[in-house]
Amino acid sequence: MTETGRAALPLPSGLGLGCWQFGDMGWGPSDAQKSVALIHDAFDLGIRHLDTARDYGDGRSEEVIGQAIEAFSHDVFVSSKAHATSREETPSIVEGMLKRLRRTWLDLFSIHWPRTGLDLRPMMEALERLRAQGKIRFIGVSNFTAADMENASQAGRIDACQLCYNLLWRYP
Repeated sequence: MTETGRAALPLPSGLGLGCWQFGDMGWGPSDAQKSVALIHDAFDLGIRHLDTARDYGDGRSEEVIGQAIEAFSHDVFVSSKAHATSREETPSIVEGMLKRLRRTWLDLFSIHWPRTGLDLRPMMEALERLRAQGKIRFIGVSNFTAADMENASQAGRIDACQLCYNLLWRYP
């Protein structure tokens, strides 16, 4: 339980593997087999949380993860993200993620980089319907301001907030 009394996300380990580089974007071309091998090495070290996004190589990162985890029976916590969109587009975006990841559910779906002026409530309503259908387990936000989170939480429960912080991006 967290300090607020809510259940914490059930991450299988304290560490996760960011999979942006598997999408052939920003880092130059990547080798899918080497990426799969890296994921398997991470599993050997106890890492079971894989973080990706639909836009990482236009779904390529999700495809690599799907290939890597299909051969394993380990419990894997997979989180993926997509930019804020309409209520109508949200289900097909999630279905595309599931197809690429070769899964029937997504552990954590996060809205990635909200668009200024976009009402997030319709998308949150669609995500809550997908949660009720068992397509996603948890809903998160990525790189949101407090005001963006307040808007989104009017139509659904936000379970996780991911801030951009890494070796290359150290802004608080």
